[in-house]
Amino acid sequence: MVLSFIIGRLVKLIARVLFKIRIKGEVTVPSKGGALIVANHTSYIDFILMVASCPRSVHFVMNEDVFKKPLLRPFLKALHCIPVGPRAGKNNFDAFNGAVKELIDQGKIVAIFAEGTVSRTGQLLEFKKGVEHLSRIINAPIIPVHFDNVAGTPFTYEAGKRSITPLRWRTIGRLILVRFGKPIYGEVKSFHLRQRIKELEAENFQSRIRRAGSIQKRISESLSEKSNGFWSWGSVNLLYRDIPEHLSLLNKVLLDTLRNEQRVAVLLPQGKWNHLIYLWLLSQHKTAVPIDPEWTNEERLHVMNKSNTQLLLTTKDLNFTKYAPTSEGILYIEDILTDIVKGRKSVMICDTLKWAKRKVRTTWAGLKREEPSVIFFERSDKENMRMVPMFGEQLVAVTTSMKQVYDFKPEVVMSARLQLDHSFGYVLQLVLPLLYDISVDVRERSTTEEFIEQLMQTKPEIVVATPSQLEFLASAARHRNFPFLTHVFTADVHPACDAVQALTSRGITVMTCAGMNATASVFAVNLHNYKGKDIVGKELIQEAYDDDSIGKALPGVAVRVTDPNDCSVEMDSNEVGEIWIKGASVCTVFCSEDAFEIGEWYRTGWRGYIDQKGFIHLESTQKHHSLLAC
Repeated sequence: MVLSFIIGRLVKLIARVLFKIRIKGEVTVPSKGGALIVANHTSYIDFILMVASCPRSVHFVMNEDVFKKPLLRPFLKALHCIPVGPRAGKNNFDAFNGAVKELIDQGKIVAIFAEGTVSRTGQLLEFKKGVEHLSRIINAPIIPVHFDNVAGTPFTYEAGKRSITPLRWRTIGRLILVRFGKPIYGEVKSFHLRQRIKELEAENFQSRIRRAGSIQKRISESLSEKSNGFWSWGSVNLLYRDIPEHLSLLNKVLLDTLRNEQRVAVLLPQGKWNHLIYLWLLSQHKTAVPIDPEWTNEERLHVMNKSNTQLLLTTKDLNFTKYAPTSEGILYIEDILTDIVKGRKSVMICDTLKWAKRKVRTTWAGLKREEPSVIFFERSDKENMRMVPMFGEQLVAVTTSMKQVYDFKPEVVMSARLQLDHSFGYVLQLVLPLLYDISVDVRERSTTEEFIEQLMQTKPEIVVATPSQLEFLASAARHRNFPFLTHVFTADVHPACDAVQALTSRGITVMTCAGMNATASVFAVNLHNYKGKDIVGKELIQEAYDDDSIGKALPGVAVRVTDPNDCSVEMDSNEVGEIWIKGASVCTVFCSEDAFEIGEWYRTGWRGYIDQKGFIHLESTQKHHSLLAC
């Protein structure tokens, strides 16, 4: 008892030294009596976090092979760890269940990790059925717990890496968020318990994002550390290290002119100054309103009125704009560039200036919140255009979650042909590269031969491909090698289609994504499966890819399938219903079409189901939601 007390205190001290732990909901742990705690499993030292977070002494039932390790055994025994044989079989299940029930009947707190192994994919794994059996035989509450931001700390696996993360100075003091959920009484299915912990993950993730600092601050800090990254448009390269100087020039020209304007509509062709204008607006906490060049004049007018935007920043090239711009005020990029060359401090605005000194009135139903970073408009049909504002918090969230499941190596080159008037292009081509030092080769529309020739010239490791480009690439891969290409991101294609299979057979990993404007671009993705060995050398496969699904939800995004006739009724695994999502990267409509709340459930309009492993499947009659224009 004395040794257990001393080691328990020592473990808590070690945890507090290594991590900055913030706990919420610990009051759900009963002050007396037994209970079963079920948590996610990201690290081999999760039990240390559990001991440090739980207000009562915790007992563990664990893998006997680990328990037998000589250096660990005295330590684990002192922490009340009970060994159970890991091999499959009824006797082992009975021994496991019996050990847990006995401790709980004695009024103890028992903690288990229902995934059964440490996650190597950055995502929550399937929960083992054992927790269902336990829920039937214990007379005590089951308390879900989620540990957030553990990946990257010692004894974890980062995305794309097979080795355990060693102890490093930069991980000391890492913020770890621990959230205890509401107690569950009676029988519970492992699927629903996984769903509850996935929702706790979304809540923890949102809390972490709100502590992470603004998107402007993160981009500024990232640019100050840049070395060789670049944006490329054909023969024109813009090095990231030169961006601050260009932003300074824009600041000199535009700051006074746009001082009283919060929102600016942007209608510009792909290129250096298009990207810099969007980045300058973001850096100045202005709201960009992207306009699709294919829209009619009436649609542009509707967008500007709907978003309460009086200023249009465009080009004099009517071959690009196609229709005469309509706005109370117009800034031409040609005039801005002329003033930059001449060193002028501001540009002239065409048309009436009645609005120039007037502050933009808010349309957010009286809500006191920051202005959105960008307002997208998506057209469901020819008559309806829906306004979707995206806040800086969402941009931080989606880039953070993508980094958690995919290892964007520094200075990697990505080829993309994306428009900034859609969230997928805005996030993946503008924001993500600046945060993670990804060089981007921006491509315009091209023929099959031009597309392939461009790839051979730039040799990108990553390609963001439209469905038609995916077909081009798969066809070319049958006759030539692309040794430089490792990954392809795409959307609006079936993961089992011929093009995906052709590229996969050549060793190129194809990741199919799903998302929409309202979700800061991506909320689900198919990743490559993890194949390796566990801590005791046993062969291990963790599934992150299903060729009949749109993938698993990204970290920080919770997904729920509900009864089409009653959204309060949650469906079981493999039962079809309406798909709802929530998380820090999701913008949810409430009160009115123009008012949005971050962090609540969003109705996607899709029908489908979630399987036992967490993969999201759409009804066969539905196509994947298009992220990339063909």
